Amino acid sequence: MFRTVTATDGLQLCVLDGTGAGVRRGGLVILQEIFGVTDQLKGVARHWHAAQGIEVAIPALFDRQERDAVIPFDQGARGRALMLASDLEATMRDVAAAVAALGGPVAVMGFCWGGGLALRAAQVLDIACGVSFYGTSLPHGIWTNRWSSRCRGISA
Repeated sequence: MFRTVTATDGLQLCVLDGTGAGVRRGGLVILQEIFGVTDQLKGVARHWHAAQGIEVAIPALFDRQERDAVIPFDQGARGRALMLASDLEATMRDVAAAVAALGGPVAVMGFCWGGGLALRAAQVLDIACGVSFYGTSLPHGIWTNRWSSRCRGISA
């Protein structure tokens, strides 16, 4: 199920969300690769919220450039172009909107580009933790040596 959330600059973006079975144990924002909100990511979300009691949100991070973009896996160059055209601070506003929509405690997990963004989220947002799977773009402006208060003592 998709719903709309509003970033602090007023952009309305789509967020795939689901409420976990039974008692809510927490929230999880899943950040996309360069392919958008794919069926593969939706499957990851179903795993977490169906069996684990986790409320999940997947923000459509390309909505600023191309609404509802899902890039076929054989068109990676197109996804890369959308990623490179994105503005980091605007993208982080979108991640923050997804985090706020879930309420605490919330973790952020990402894959590839989203993995780098998950580490950035751990540095600049008030989240429980950030998890990166093969995070990329770290040397290209995503990475900072600043950490949120919940992540103090962690170093790169």
